[in-house]
Amino acid sequence: MKRTLLFVLIGILVLIMAACGQNEASNTINNDSENLSTDGKQEVNEQSNSGKTDGDQILNLDLFVEAFTNEGIEIDKNEKPLFSMIGAKDGIIFYVENQPVKIYEFDSEKAMEEAEETLPAMKDWGRNGLFLLETSNEKSKEIFNNVK
Repeated sequence: MKRTLLFVLIGILVLIMAACGQNEASNTINNDSENLSTDGKQEVNEQSNSGKTDGDQILNLDLFVEAFTNEGIEIDKNEKPLFSMIGAKDGIIFYVENQPVKIYEFDSEKAMEEAEETLPAMKDWGRNGLFLLETSNEKSKEIFNNVK
C-alpha cells in the first residue's frame, strides 16, 4: 500500500514539474521572439548601413533551419530543447537519420563560456558563431559548419 501511494505521488510530482517547465519555456520563447522582431530589424539595418554588402548575412537560427530544410530535412520550429537549462537564449531540436540534432543560440561569447564551464561536454560540440550544435550525426555537422 505504501509503495503504491509513493509511486502515485511521484507520478503526480513528475507531471507537475513537466507542466511548470513547459510554461517557463513557452514564456521564454515568446519573449525572445518579441525581442527578435524589434531588435533583429535594427541590427540588420545598422549593419547594412555600415558598408556591408548584400552577400553578408547575420547568423540567426532561421539561417540554420533554412540550410537543413534545403537539404530535405523536415524541421518543426516549435520543437525546442530545454535550451534555458544550459544558458542559451533559443534552440531547436529535430532528427536526422533517427539521431537527435540540437542547435543552441547564445546571447554572447561570455554566456557561451559560462555554459561551457557548467557543462564541460559542450566543448566537444560544433560551434559556428554564437551557435552550438549537439549531435553525433556527421551529415548534420557538415550542414551546420557550412552556414555562413
